[in-house]
Amino acid sequence: MKLKLGQYAKKMKMSRYEVLRLIMHGKIPYEEVIENGKKVYYILTDEVVEAAQKRSDVERFECGGVMIEIKNDRLVLKRDGKVEIYKKVSDE
Repeated sequence: MKLKLGQYAKKMKMSRYEVLRLIMHGKIPYEEVIENGKKVYYILTDEVVEAAQKRSDVERFECGGVMIEIKNDRLVLKRDGKVEIYKKVSDE
């Protein structure tokens, strides 16, 4: 299920600013859509995130505060808001 930023904030009894801050720090999954020339943020709830994870063949690991993903033979490292993408991953 997708909720707009304001709806999610109301549901969780948080301010819109707090929810936006969580989005920018990568703490909650979201989708950014442009509607009528404006950016609209949709918060993805558990059902949507679980369905997306089942569809994709992404392996995720966490090690020492670094999120490691292997997706389509590419290595993705996420640390402190920075994302590093490395090309092909081999089995060697």
